[in-house]
Amino acid sequence: MRRPGPLGARRGGALPRAPRPRAQVIDPALDADEYPLRYTEIYDEFKSLYEGLLEKYIESEGSSVAAFYAELRDATERDPDGPEALTGQIMLATTDFDVFMLMMREQRRTLDAAGDHK
Repeated sequence: MRRPGPLGARRGGALPRAPRPRAQVIDPALDADEYPLRYTEIYDEFKSLYEGLLEKYIESEGSSVAAFYAELRDATERDPDGPEALTGQIMLATTDFDVFMLMMREQRRTLDAAGDHK
């Protein structure tokens, strides 16, 4: 099995393109335990897009999603501090709602600073 190269090497940037315009609806000052339902909808769109892009990338590298995750799990069990383990942690963090909201608030601040959201 051919190992996939660095994730995102072909795309660059922290967020896939689709969620970036949605950052304009995020209140960058909001730091709440409960968020408006619209934020959950945006998160669900992001997660679906992220998983779809990841699956497409893994398959384009000649692997399957199941094989990729099995190899990632095995490598993590062999070396919990290794680069594969870190990759898995990053992938999990990327799909965590709180991390997503942190990224979206930062993207909104970037849009505000550039004047690109109006």
